[in-house]
Amino acid sequence: MMQSLSQIAEPPENVLTESPDYSFDREVSEILVACAGTRIEKNIEVADGTSLHISADVNVEGITRVSQYEYVLTDITEEIRADLFKSVFPETADQAEYDEMNDVWTLDIDASIRNYFLYQISYSNGGTTIPGEQIIVFENRYYDLYPFEDNRLGSVLDSRVNASLDEAESICRQIVDSITDAGDYAADSIQAYGKGGRHPYLKLVFKRMLDGMPVTVYNNLAFWFDNNGI
Repeated sequence: MMQSLSQIAEPPENVLTESPDYSFDREVSEILVACAGTRIEKNIEVADGTSLHISADVNVEGITRVSQYEYVLTDITEEIRADLFKSVFPETADQAEYDEMNDVWTLDIDASIRNYFLYQISYSNGGTTIPGEQIIVFENRYYDLYPFEDNRLGSVLDSRVNASLDEAESICRQIVDSITDAGDYAADSIQAYGKGGRHPYLKLVFKRMLDGMPVTVYNNLAFWFDNNGI
């Protein structure tokens, strides 16, 4: 979750004057010349077994800047955890307890029915990812939200969550802004779950934005939102 992307192909700050061996403008020109007139042909298999066919000509007309980015791993700090707890539970965040043996944090909602939130740092082991990338898992262990395809509704309009999509996005946005640089992320998708009487909820995914474009990374910020909130 806490991966970051750092821009690395703008003119280096220490290159105040162009050396005989380096010219940023020339590098950009060479990239554009190499791309102009090329064609992209690709087939992508999607989840339901169908195929997405990409067939596109590359048009570089009007482009004056080229940026390159690097995927940079960032450790999840205690400060990030504290900010996350305060943003989700502004009045009770200080009641969270740390379990040193299991290296997790818990916050009780209703101890009598074992309704509590669990926070832990995990590592992705599903699908393509970056080795060693840390992921925040912060979840309510009381509700079984069943996040699988056979529980996803065909339209968010069929959702039984009381909040509107704008309200759900606004609440999740407050959490996003508390643990990231404000404005760096945008809501990319909202899906509705809860078939056959199962617990209804929305899944909201926020993606990092760079140069006005959503960046596809290995782990985005994902929120599950039901009638009790996040």
